[in-house]
Amino acid sequence: MFDWFKSRQERAKDYNVIDFPKPVAVPEPAPEEHYRVGFTSDGSTTLTMLTPGGSSMTLTMDRSACEQLIKMLRATYPNEVEE
Repeated sequence: MFDWFKSRQERAKDYNVIDFPKPVAVPEPAPEEHYRVGFTSDGSTTLTMLTPGGSSMTLTMDRSACEQLIKMLRATYPNEVEE
């Protein structure tokens, strides 16, 4: 007979209730892009870096700053000869 004073688990044993696994949360896919390059109306170059959490940071550079950044990035290439 059904006993209202039993715990939920004890009542479940009486009726052979199956404990179904809880659904697993599906992680959101990581964004495909990590940076964007663009330009402003006054001719400056923009470099926007994106994080998986949705944050971003934008650098706005003139031509000389872009050239400096390119040189710094090229310096990280292993065993490359600069022209």
